[in-house]
Order: sequence, then structure tokens, then C-alpha cells
Amino acid sequence: MPAAAPASLPGSLEEAKERYESTKRALRAGLAKKRTIDRTLTDLESQIFLFEGSYLAATAASGGNIVKGFDSYLKVGPSRPNAAAAAASGLGADVPIEDRLFSTSSATYTRSLELKANEGRRAEAAAATAAAAAANAASSSQGQQRASKEGTADAESAAGTPTVEKKKKRKDAPGTGGKDKKRRREEE
Repeated sequence: MPAAAPASLPGSLEEAKERYESTKRALRAGLAKKRTIDRTLTDLESQIFLFEGSYLAATAASGGNIVKGFDSYLKVGPSRPNAAAAAASGLGADVPIEDRLFSTSSATYTRSLELKANEGRRAEAAAATAAAAAANAASSSQGQQRASKEGTADAESAAGTPTVEKKKKRKDAPGTGGKDKKRRREEE
């Protein structure tokens, strides 16, 4: 007597395809949710790093903080006004990594900071690309306007009326995309 097939096996090809598609949809939804959670984690860890740095930099010279202690807050001496001036001027804003108790408690904070830095570079590259596209569109429309003006300029010069010409932008000037395009190609 043949053994009965397990209930989990599909009875037909259509059922198998349906299960495959539903599993595929569930996987895509799970991956999208994971990406969202990863992005949120990256944002939170970046904010913690920035807030921690600003707190430690602001309090280091003004009497103490939770990491170094508050002993210097009770000390009175000639170094106090200089420390307050340094804190106000933003000197000493570099916080040693050993003092970053909260950021370093996360196993993924370095990866989050790298992702945030890369995200900033991508945003700058996208902005540069958009600026270059706008500059190209503007230059092509200026070229068309210039071509139509050249016909009127020839007529004006024949009549003795002076014309004003615009200077051309250099291709490697900032914002025109000359060197920016080369740099983006090298980064890719």
C-alpha cells in the first residue's frame, strides 16, 4: 500500500506557483521592513553620536560631565575662566573616542556612521548632477537664444549699434560639472 503524501506538498502545479508567489511577496515585504528598520537604526545611532559629541564638548571645559565626573565643577581657580572661554569658542570640540560611552556601546555604530557619511556623499553627488543638468539645460537654451540674437546682432552691427556678449563659463568651473563629472566617475 502506498504511503499517503504529506499535507504540506502541493497537489498541483498551480498550487505550487501560488505558494511560491505568496512566499516571494512575504520575503519582499520582510526585506522592505528590514531596510526601513536599518535606516531608522542608522539615523538614531548617528543622532546619538552627534548629541553625545555636543554634550561632551560643551561640558568638558565647563565643570564636568557624566563621563569625566564633576570634580572640576567644585574646583575654583584661574583655569576656570579660560576653560569657559574655550568652551564658548568651540575649542576642544574633538571628543576622544574613549569618552564616547553611549556611541561605543552599540556594536553597529561605526557602520551607521559610515552609512550616514556615504548617504551625505550620495546626496551631494545627486545635487551636483541636478545642478549640472540644469546648467546644461540653461546653456542649451542660451545657445539657442544666442543663435537667434546673432542674427539680430549682425543687423545691429551693420546699423552701428554696439552689442554686449556674455562670457562663456569654463568647463572646469565649479557648478558646471566639468571636474565634478570626472570625480563622480572615479568614485564609481
